Amino acid sequence: MPFPQPSRSRRVFFLPYVLMCLVASVFLTLTAFATPILASSGTLTLDTETGTLALDTSFTAGWEDEQVGAHVSLDAVETGVERLEAAISACFDPGSSFHLIATFDPPSASFTQAVCGGELTLAEGVLSAGLVMEPGAAGLSLAFAPTESLLQEASAGFNLDAYGAIQTSSCALPFSQARACFQFPLAACEATVAADIRFDAGGFGELTLSTPMVGSLPLAVSFGAFLTFTTDEKALEVVPSLSLDAPDCFDLYTGLDWDPATRTLSGLRIYGLGYRCELGDIGVRVLASLDPDVLALVKAPYRSLIGLVWPMAGPCGEPGEGSVAFFFGEDGPFDLGEVLTEIIVPLDDGLTIALTLELPVNGSPKILFGWGFSLQ
Repeated sequence: MPFPQPSRSRRVFFLPYVLMCLVASVFLTLTAFATPILASSGTLTLDTETGTLALDTSFTAGWEDEQVGAHVSLDAVETGVERLEAAISACFDPGSSFHLIATFDPPSASFTQAVCGGELTLAEGVLSAGLVMEPGAAGLSLAFAPTESLLQEASAGFNLDAYGAIQTSSCALPFSQARACFQFPLAACEATVAADIRFDAGGFGELTLSTPMVGSLPLAVSFGAFLTFTTDEKALEVVPSLSLDAPDCFDLYTGLDWDPATRTLSGLRIYGLGYRCELGDIGVRVLASLDPDVLALVKAPYRSLIGLVWPMAGPCGEPGEGSVAFFFGEDGPFDLGEVLTEIIVPLDDGLTIALTLELPVNGSPKILFGWGFSLQ
């Protein structure tokens, strides 16, 4: 059997077959009048130390016009296809839409997940619904966002959490959670108060009142407040934020040293620095990560880089690009750890190739060949 069918709730899990028939019928219909889409991208990496090749690629094919589209895409590695996805989408006037995405695991020839949903625009607001199906489980979500109302959105999940993840291995769609978000303007000042009330299967969950600004300090430091009520406690949280404008050509990555337990602001933390400029046709980029455990600006294990980028003319007249980057933070000359060079060349309209050479100081080089192709 290509797709497993659990013994329980056979009617629910007959739906993947129906959904695939729907995708197939849309594909056959679109071939008659819609614009074809064909795209592929990927990389082929050669490890010069081991002599092994690693493939990582994706392929997409389908059709679309202004209102309806469909595609099939797959992700493959050197061992074979590891993911297959089929999708259709449709847009209807005024502002309503429908989408369906079905995912499969080719190595095990099994159905992984199907997600379908839609939006319906009404005079009173936007109504949306979503259905998630996995082997042995299903979940449903409903939401409504009214227009010109203090209520921003009301939503509910049945066997789904607030992030769209299925909660239990069940097809009975038990109630999981509900949420209502409100926005109240304050007449006495230019500020708003947001109210977020949540319920779970046991009843009332929590109510959170928040405002983005309750005070400010010099040096562009401001404070927001969150007041949360639950069934057994009340909690007040004050959160500072920082907004600094860096000089032209410079990037400053900063944060505040804030202790939420004692509500103490100890100081300003600088996590990284950057510099960028243009020298003729050459772009210069410098980055230094001062605390990579908190904010990694440069690929591990390095802490800083100097990069140069320049334009190149492709063989067919399309603009290409060349670049070189020097990574620092290892025990090499001048603390140099790796040199990375890359050439991106458009060969034709819709076809681009890239050649990358990774040269670590204390390791073996790697050669990467990449491509991108799009026909629409």
